[in-house]
Parts: sequence; C-alpha cells; structure tokens
Amino acid sequence: MKHKHYILLFIISILISVKVNAQVYPVQINIQLIPPYSLKLSDYVAPGTNRIAVNMLLTDLNEPEYYVRLGLTIEGNGITITTSPTF
Repeated sequence: MKHKHYILLFIISILISVKVNAQVYPVQINIQLIPPYSLKLSDYVAPGTNRIAVNMLLTDLNEPEYYVRLGLTIEGNGITITTSPTF
C-alpha cells in the first residue's frame, strides 16, 4: 500500500514540474469598440466616426515587417456574415 502512495506522489510531481508553453503569435491584435454601442453596422463604418479601434503589435523582433490580413465575422440568431478570404 505504501508503494502506491510513492508512485502517486511521483506521478503528481512529474505533472507539476512539466513546463507549459502557450503558442506565441507574431502579431497581437486588440480591437476596441468605443461607446455608445449601436446595433447598426453602418454606425461603426460611417466616414468621420472613430468607433472601432484596431491596435496591432508586432511581437517577433526578428522580422522588421509582417503582412497581416484581417477578417470580420458577425454571428447571431442563426446568421453568420464573414468577409471574403481574398478581401
């Protein structure tokens, strides 16, 4: 019975000591919607309004530039609107 406890403690110590790494993307993107929020998409894209802010941060210091393509998906109530991959 005592051997089972040692084996269990050994397995737990190995699991705790395993280093976990998250995937690192070369570009981090943060999107902010500035209030007041509207249900009309045209309110966000009207000329002269700055209701959507997109901040992009290049995290790969070895690359002086990186080409990025943004896509937009709107989902709700059984409908999905997505920009074309070639846009």
